[in-house]
Amino acid sequence: MRKKLLFIYALLFFASFFIFYFFYLTENVEKFNSQIEKNIERNLSIDWGPKEPKLFAEGYSADISNLSLNFDKFIIEIPAHDKSHILNLAERLVFDECNFKINLIFLLLDLYCKKLTTKHENSIFDPNTEILYSNNFYFDNDIFQRLFSRFRFFDLKFHFDEVLINNVLTQNINGELEFHNAENATLTIDDQFIEFFNRSEGLEIQYQNQIFFFLNQNFFQHFWN
Repeated sequence: MRKKLLFIYALLFFASFFIFYFFYLTENVEKFNSQIEKNIERNLSIDWGPKEPKLFAEGYSADISNLSLNFDKFIIEIPAHDKSHILNLAERLVFDECNFKINLIFLLLDLYCKKLTTKHENSIFDPNTEILYSNNFYFDNDIFQRLFSRFRFFDLKFHFDEVLINNVLTQNINGELEFHNAENATLTIDDQFIEFFNRSEGLEIQYQNQIFFFLNQNFFQHFWN
């Protein structure tokens, strides 16, 4: 009987807490939205260093009531690295008319954009081995670690009405990115499944029973130079 009463009290406490939180949030939603937008503006103005991506946003707004952000345009500019660095595959990503939402129940980040535009350089792979090694780009293992630190608690789902890569248009792209640990991630795009492994030698990509490999800088320089 006592345990039952404790359970009822606990249930009433949490119900009261969430009701109070709901009304508090409702009454202060504009204040919270304004504060989030100021934080976005402040973070966009910070120079994170010469090797870090530059972020630009136009027409952004926050809606704390459904944990979402809206952008008319969001731009990621990747600074030039050493010529063979993998980040030189793409220099600029442009996202148009986006909604970014956080789902705390399912620990999910949900991104919807009308359009993604980018250009990329082709990676050249050596076809003479069972594993296809890139011989014009190397991988910096720190990239995987930084991505994992940002997405370790959330999966990222995304949808693009249009994707324009090197002026080639693809429509209605759906996907999900999951980081399982500091060494393994998976990417699903429509019915295609891609698996990534952060090896000490570099980045291993498994796709359709084929293995692609981007060596880290030391192995790359020894392998191809």
